[in-house]
Amino acid sequence: MGVFTAIPIPHETGAALERLRSGLHGARWIEPDAYHITLSYIGDVNSRDIEALIDTLDPIKFTPFEICLQGLGIFGSRRPRAVWAGVEGNAGLKALQARQAHAIKQAGFKLESRKYTPHVTLARFKNSQKSDLQRFVERCNLYSAPPFICDGFSLMSSRPFQGGGPYGTEAVFSGQAGFLPDMSEEAF
Repeated sequence: MGVFTAIPIPHETGAALERLRSGLHGARWIEPDAYHITLSYIGDVNSRDIEALIDTLDPIKFTPFEICLQGLGIFGSRRPRAVWAGVEGNAGLKALQARQAHAIKQAGFKLESRKYTPHVTLARFKNSQKSDLQRFVERCNLYSAPPFICDGFSLMSSRPFQGGGPYGTEAVFSGQAGFLPDMSEEAF
């Protein structure tokens, strides 16, 4: 199974995102209860690795912070494959992602090498017209959701053939009762 760390999206925010679910031919919409902000994609692991990841992630503590979703975008410049809602720039989110990614690497796991772009995937596509997606993004690009507080994150799993849910929750980690020191990239 593939595993990743993520911040689940609260029900109220998911309901606001759900209102965007129309007007895209060929879209495979993500179910609102599967909305999340991926922190780090770890990839395929076995059950022993999941236990090691839980032990690695459990000590991570941080001060809760606010997250705002704003604007839409497309992944896949030549052949679009997903539409997403963006996450407004956020030092708390960047620091949490860097800290847990560092801990995962220190434990001997490899992470996806792409630049981190926090987002919530709304829909996936196999075949789509880029112009249709661009019109959808332009029409909905002023989208914003009420802010919510991130006070923890999850270790989640997916099956390769599902692609976009359903996801399983392997563990939930509360970030409270601590602080997140400066974990900028220079610290590593």
